[in-house]
Amino acid sequence: MGRKIRKAEPAKTPASDRTLEMWARDVPPANVEVVRLPLARELKTLPINAVNHYAPNARGAIVRLKPTENDIDEAIDVARQILHDAGAAYVFTLPKPRGTVLPEEKVRHVRARSIREVVDSLVAESAFDDKPALRDAVEEIAASEGI
Repeated sequence: MGRKIRKAEPAKTPASDRTLEMWARDVPPANVEVVRLPLARELKTLPINAVNHYAPNARGAIVRLKPTENDIDEAIDVARQILHDAGAAYVFTLPKPRGTVLPEEKVRHVRARSIREVVDSLVAESAFDDKPALRDAVEEIAASEGI
């Protein structure tokens, strides 16, 4: 009538039936996510710099490459090829994170200024020799524009 569903066996720890040295090799670093499910392919999310470490264990796994904003496209292509050659079932690349428009350390120094403050600072920083004459000219233009 219907298919009988088997009960999933509990997942074995990576150290079961292995020596301690092999287990130490299988422990992922902090920035690598490994998901183990019984009766399923292994899903690994790897940064580009961890591909060489995991390539020997990639046979039959589904691998997601997680590049940083600094990784170049050629390095991503090489990492994909290494994993394909190692026997990964499927390799796909997550999108690169976008870079920040304004670095965080610069954001703290940005503050709102009035038009008067901006004009005064530009006059002070100018290479014009007669700054009082320049300031008078700017004041005259600002008054005519209603600023």
